[in-house]
Amino acid sequence: NPNASRPALDWPLIAFVVRDGGFKHLVVRNLQTGGRKIHVSVQATLQLGRPSLSGGRLAWHVASRKQSMIVLKVLSSGAKRVIARTRIGLLQNPTVRSSRIAWVDSRSGASHLRLGRVWGGRRTVETMRTRTRAYWTTSLAPGAVYSTRWTLATGASAVYRTGV
Repeated sequence: NPNASRPALDWPLIAFVVRDGGFKHLVVRNLQTGGRKIHVSVQATLQLGRPSLSGGRLAWHVASRKQSMIVLKVLSSGAKRVIARTRIGLLQNPTVRSSRIAWVDSRSGASHLRLGRVWGGRRTVETMRTRTRAYWTTSLAPGAVYSTRWTLATGASAVYRTGV
């Protein structure tokens, strides 16, 4: 698709965001069968974040001026759950793997790396209390959360591993 961006792959499925007129759609396509399904549609003015796809679970973030949230959907059943929601910060860039989900929670003067279970419970893995750096993206591995830390002034970033 020429308007596709932000891909996530869990063979044979690929998830991506498509902009179509006044909307953004989160699409999952089966690369073996060619089948595709739109799992969420939001107004183009909203931020629809990069999806994460693993083990039949799809995670993403949606942000507006009024709130942001991390959402998880089980593809086989269609069951959808809001993992986290806030009206005072920005929740973004979730990663799902097995029964765990990680995301970034940015609030005034602090950026938090959060880790939770898909069925409930969460904890803060790390916090940076500064306005010059922030967590940006996340990835999960057995026993670790990987995060990109971004320096706002220079645009430089680096990947860090945090044991969990």
